[in-house]
Amino acid sequence: VEAMLELIKHDTSSVYTDMFSLLRYVDKSAISVRLCCCDEVLSKVNDQPTWISTYVNSANILVTGWQHTLCQLFIKEPKSFPCANNHRDTVPQQNDDSAGSLDCPGSLVSTASHNDRSSGVDSLDFVSVHLSEFEVSRQEVSDLSDTVMCTSEGGCTVGPVSVPSDEILGCYLQSLSELIYTVMWNRVTGCDTNAWKERYEVFACLAAISETNELWFPLPTIVLKILEKCLDELRKSTRDIYYNQLLLSENALALTKLIHRMAVVSNGQCLSAELLDHLMILYDNLYVWETDGHATEWPTMSTIGIHLLLLAIQSRDLDLCSDAAVHLHTLVQTRRFTSKEEACFVLDSLNRSLMRSLDGTKPTDMYSFLNPVMKAVLEKCVDLLGLEQTLIDLPSLSRNPHFYDHLQVYCRTAEWLDWMSGTVGTVARKFRLSNIEILLSEVDGKLKTCEESAMLAAHRRDRAHGENKLKFQGQIVASYSARCKNENVRYFGMHTALSNQQQCYSRQWNMWKRSLTAERAPWADRNGKQCYWKLSDTENFMRMRPKLTENYQFDVHREASCRRDSPGMELLTVDGVPNLHLSAAARGVPVDDDNVSTDTDVTETTSSSQSDSSLKEKLVLSESCHHILFGEVVPGRLELTTLNLYFFADVPDKDEAGGSDFQWPLHHLRELHLRRYNLRRTALEFFLIDQTNYFINFNKKIRNRVYSALVNLRLPNLYYKSSRSPDEMLQVSGLTQKWVNREITNFEYLMQLNTIAGRTYNDLSQYPVFPWVIGDYTSDSLDWDDPNMYRDLSRPMGVVNPENIAVVKERYDSSLDPSGEIDQFHYGTHYSNAPGVMHYLIRVEPFTTLHIQLQSGVFDYADRQFHSIPSSWQQTMTNPNDVKELIPEFFYLPEFLRNENDFDLGRLQTGERIDDVVLPPWAKSPEDFIYNNRKALESEHVSAHLNEWIDLIFGHKQRGTAAVDAYNVFFYCSYEGAVNLDAIEDERYRQSLEGMIKNFGQTPCQLLTKPHPKRLTPGEVRDKQIQTRNIFMSIEDGLAPFFVQAAGDSRALAFVDIPRNQFRPFLQQGKPDYLLTVSESGQLGCHSWLPYSKTESSSFWFENDPTLNNVRTQRHTGHHFTPDTPIGSRLFVASHDASLLFSGGHWDNSIRVMNLNKGKTISSIIRHTDIVTCVDIDYAGMFIISGSRDTTAIIWQIMYQGSSAAGLANKPFHVLCGHNDELMCVSISTELDMAVSSAKDGTCIIHTVRKGQYVRSIRPAATLHNSIIHIPLVKVSDEGHLVMYCHQHDYIHSLDKHTLAVYSCNGKTLSVREIDSPIADLQIYRENLITGSANGLLVIHELVSLTRLVELDLRVQITSLSVAPTVSHILVALCDGKIIIVSPKNIPRQTPNDLNSSDK
Repeated sequence: VEAMLELIKHDTSSVYTDMFSLLRYVDKSAISVRLCCCDEVLSKVNDQPTWISTYVNSANILVTGWQHTLCQLFIKEPKSFPCANNHRDTVPQQNDDSAGSLDCPGSLVSTASHNDRSSGVDSLDFVSVHLSEFEVSRQEVSDLSDTVMCTSEGGCTVGPVSVPSDEILGCYLQSLSELIYTVMWNRVTGCDTNAWKERYEVFACLAAISETNELWFPLPTIVLKILEKCLDELRKSTRDIYYNQLLLSENALALTKLIHRMAVVSNGQCLSAELLDHLMILYDNLYVWETDGHATEWPTMSTIGIHLLLLAIQSRDLDLCSDAAVHLHTLVQTRRFTSKEEACFVLDSLNRSLMRSLDGTKPTDMYSFLNPVMKAVLEKCVDLLGLEQTLIDLPSLSRNPHFYDHLQVYCRTAEWLDWMSGTVGTVARKFRLSNIEILLSEVDGKLKTCEESAMLAAHRRDRAHGENKLKFQGQIVASYSARCKNENVRYFGMHTALSNQQQCYSRQWNMWKRSLTAERAPWADRNGKQCYWKLSDTENFMRMRPKLTENYQFDVHREASCRRDSPGMELLTVDGVPNLHLSAAARGVPVDDDNVSTDTDVTETTSSSQSDSSLKEKLVLSESCHHILFGEVVPGRLELTTLNLYFFADVPDKDEAGGSDFQWPLHHLRELHLRRYNLRRTALEFFLIDQTNYFINFNKKIRNRVYSALVNLRLPNLYYKSSRSPDEMLQVSGLTQKWVNREITNFEYLMQLNTIAGRTYNDLSQYPVFPWVIGDYTSDSLDWDDPNMYRDLSRPMGVVNPENIAVVKERYDSSLDPSGEIDQFHYGTHYSNAPGVMHYLIRVEPFTTLHIQLQSGVFDYADRQFHSIPSSWQQTMTNPNDVKELIPEFFYLPEFLRNENDFDLGRLQTGERIDDVVLPPWAKSPEDFIYNNRKALESEHVSAHLNEWIDLIFGHKQRGTAAVDAYNVFFYCSYEGAVNLDAIEDERYRQSLEGMIKNFGQTPCQLLTKPHPKRLTPGEVRDKQIQTRNIFMSIEDGLAPFFVQAAGDSRALAFVDIPRNQFRPFLQQGKPDYLLTVSESGQLGCHSWLPYSKTESSSFWFENDPTLNNVRTQRHTGHHFTPDTPIGSRLFVASHDASLLFSGGHWDNSIRVMNLNKGKTISSIIRHTDIVTCVDIDYAGMFIISGSRDTTAIIWQIMYQGSSAAGLANKPFHVLCGHNDELMCVSISTELDMAVSSAKDGTCIIHTVRKGQYVRSIRPAATLHNSIIHIPLVKVSDEGHLVMYCHQHDYIHSLDKHTLAVYSCNGKTLSVREIDSPIADLQIYRENLITGSANGLLVIHELVSLTRLVELDLRVQITSLSVAPTVSHILVALCDGKIIIVSPKNIPRQTPNDLNSSDK
């Protein structure tokens, strides 16, 4: 039973013969097993309706007798007869070819008179069935002393029979009756004789089984349950106007006849109030009661309906009696009797019930039900039966308030009794014989035929079962081994799937729990709990990972601390250089041989058959691979289809925050890079448009095959897919020239060099490498103009201190290997390796856990840990073996310098406890250190010498003679092409070498073979008139404002923007972009804009929208803005391709989407319950976020058709809650997974975009007494900085205070500055903050410190700000309908060629 149940549960190919075979074997099992099996079979039946129809109508001998298979599941145990053998002998036996039947002792067969039927029976003698044909064969199952029972896990076990609870019995009756009903009614189709023969056999089998077995439920209860379901289904069919009316009529007539007979033979036990209700509704829907003169449309059903109501009235169940009385009373009042005989039949039946209710001294409750019915019948029969002449003393029927009492007396008089027994009784008996008995006899005959068919079906089934059993036994030995093997594979696969499923459910449950108990959730823990954090893998477009995410599986690692502090504990240390001598075959492989550009497996040919993304999803390839994470390699399988890419891990999920499996649409793929892993070119790195990335390792041939398949799909957003080598990639990218011309920052350039050279966050052995830039960690302040304050970038870290040169040179000379197998080297360690990354990031998970794993389960000794920046710098100056460079986190992540998770990192030999990293004197906080370190990196001194450090790490001094001269040679195993791991035959030796490479470090790919060019100074840029068009780099030259008229009605502008990604076909290159404006009245302007001028007099070209000059051609975003909502820039946002404009503030609480090309509103989406007060769009153009007065924010996904935005998804992506008051502003950063909202309640809440989870709340402190604080504006920068404009109002003294505040994405306050006037709008570009005030003051601030860089007094109220996509101009919308365009002074003339050559 267990095996068959598991087969049905998990094998979609299982046939219904298997299912019904299972049901045959569980009739002696526990109720829980039967219930489980019935549920599974019922589920399969409902899933495949046509299949079961084929099953029950099949001529296959194995599928006959399904009625008996299902009905025998009601058996509890066999009945015990005093003389079982003698009783058996009295029953004549029949062979397989006979189909007769005999009358059972005490049963009423179809030839008996229906007037003599027994009235109080527990089992219904529906038909006379040959008992021996339905005896259960006990040899087919195990002994009755043990039975199979379901376990709580859904499986089965063997144990003693237990008494089931009433709840389980109720579920079992419901499930089994539902299964029988489904098969006999929904799967046996039609209304002909054969269909009803199949159905009647069910009741024949029930009657036969009840004769010899004790059932779990009374037989009338079972029959009633089945009939109720059939009648309910038929009732529902009457509402279907497309249902076959002929089929409906025939089935209704046949079913009512069957119900009628069952009710008669059970003396009303097969009737219930629910059944009567369904029956009356069916009659009403079929218009059975409607009459035309004295003829009815449904004479037979009408008679049956009246008789059933009269039978129900006779029931001792008061609820059933009262329900039937109500139905009959209504029927009598609305319908005339069709004949005198019918009226007498009703009167006779009612009189019997009436007299029974008056047997005692006081009338029973039944009398109160019957009295109004009898009165209504008598009123209908006054003329029909001549009551005025016959019943002289009959109480008055009209307006007689005492009829209730009078009838009690009158019905006992001789006049009433004589009339009822004489005239009425005679006519009623005649009506019963001519109508009721004929109907019952008709059904008896059909049941007799079904009895014979059931017997023959059982015989044929049993015989076929015996034959098949013999065949099965003959084949089982040969197939046993193969089946066991397959079963084991299936079991382990299922076990893994169930484990992953359990992990998934656990994650989902915990996610919902956290969402309901978070700080701002409805069930928040008011006592608060300590949150622990880990580094998030989300990164921005500069490849920074500044965000921390909550660590739901936090471990304080006390055991690792205790083991470290225990005496005698040996720790993992690596001293010196491993003695690795390689064979000639494994000594190295030329780098050129790994150049995939010459690999014939990698092609960039396209296939039109594969490029059609509109086709249905089809599998393209499926390959084994490994997903490379921080410190984990997850084996799995990558599947590529025409629409999506999937990864399925082969190991159960360990991280509760998210599983190892992932999936994403192919149109999200932005970049595809060929990578190396363990110095082998076998990996791919995927970059998506939301800035997530994945590092997947393959076999080399498989890697190239996957790459070719992705390229051949011609994905719309995959703009970088070159198979060039890294040095060629750098040449064609133009990054070096942009850096030389100061168009990108030093940080951006270094990160791009790391990316092109194969450095990635996903592989710790290839982590991005950055230089030490500051050389002074002892002074109280930094002098940015002092060259001695900086590190010497022309030398590697090992010889930055000139005193170390002699030691390094001596090591190089002494490392000469006479055999020539090991090259000479200056350093036995590396400047970038996995232990070094963990060393710096030990205070941040998951690097804490990785560090402990590297150290064999303990923390490293305290004195060897990263505890002080000045000490680390001093260590590199005094120890030539310590050559570690920095990691990117030193320039953007202050959290790695704090021990926020309170790890026990030990104590130094001085007794001092290690906690937060000790900072240099010039840094007041970790944020201050990061700020100054980043400032030093972007300083003029570092800009002038950074090319020298690039030559050491990525350039011509990385290898060869130049590297030797620069003291820059490392151990040979760290260089690409130095080791051919595939040529090493010894598996253990190869694994040890791979481990050494992984932990020792890998030198980046060489990108330059010539000296790197120097960066131009700002003066050289001006002298050469190299146009950067970056207004923020030209602040020192001064800014010049120009104004243009943009609003046709001269009303205040509410919104101005230039969408940054306006696509132009090749033949339309140079065509002006759209400059969008919206006035306070909703007037839309689509002006023409170019960031260069066609003349020498201006730095831009602007042409007003001609439609604004004509009232008929003017376009509006809508005339239905709510009056009490200020119309401002927060209510509008445009898609990046200038196709759509999204707007809020409408009276109907909607977000409206306007097609800018057509000038029409294409959709209006209402999901908020109050006015939408603010909207924003993310940098990638994938989502917008809306805020409302209903205190919620909603994230919407933007739908695309091809490469153009087409609208919003109708269903919200996430609904974000937590505020207590109206939302004032929202901001979204998909790449950093941040959705930020601010409200009038003075809070700013951060949620995640991908999962909609609450992260944290930020509450700016109020500095005025008795004041309330609002946050009208909030913005998220590329690096995750949150800029808030806060307004405080002292409602007692009528004082106002305005402040600007900057917070990190992790909730730390970076700076706060008070300002003079309210801010109307603000924008962020990189490290610059632009604000526009209500008093007309335009200010550019330094973002982190809020230092004012430049101010422009425009003298007119500012309403909206925007930065041009080319970063060459700032657009300022004014309240007088004009636009101020701010650009650098003395800007040279620009051309389209200049523009294209310098764009990123």
